[in-house]
This record gives sequence, structure tokens and C-alpha cells, in this order.
Amino acid sequence: GELSRALGLAFVMTLNRTSSVRREYPTMPHIKAMLRQKPRKPFPPVDEGDSPWRYEPRYRDDPEFKMTYSLLTMGFVGSFCGGNV
Repeated sequence: GELSRALGLAFVMTLNRTSSVRREYPTMPHIKAMLRQKPRKPFPPVDEGDSPWRYEPRYRDDPEFKMTYSLLTMGFVGSFCGGNV
């Protein structure tokens, strides 16, 4: 009962956010880069030769990115998924 309601609510909220996320972060450039039809777009947007470890947003619309947080999140999700296999 409660679990199915919570999952249903999470699904509805995910669908509501999907359109705004798809507008702001389109998927097609990444798919084209995987198929080698277009050059890869680096993230975070660093200049050639700069390190993503030292990335700082320059403009107001630049993404917030911290390499340490990304690695910790990947480790957490990987251990969670690997522990459940």
C-alpha cells in the first residue's frame, strides 16, 4: 500500500521534471558523440589543458561542478548497485 503509493508519487514527480531537464540538458548531442557523428562535448566545460579538478564557474549560467563530489557519488552508487547484484 504505502510503498506502491510512494513509488507512484516518485514516478509522477519524475515525469513532471523530465521535460524541463530534457530542455536544459539535451541527450541527442551525447548520442551523436557516441556514434562518432559529432565531437564530444566535455563536462565540466573546461578550456583545453585545464584540469576539471580545478573547475570554477565563470558565468552565472555555468554549471556547479565539484570533481570530489562526483567521485564520491559514483563510488556510493557503484557500491550500492554492486552490493545488490
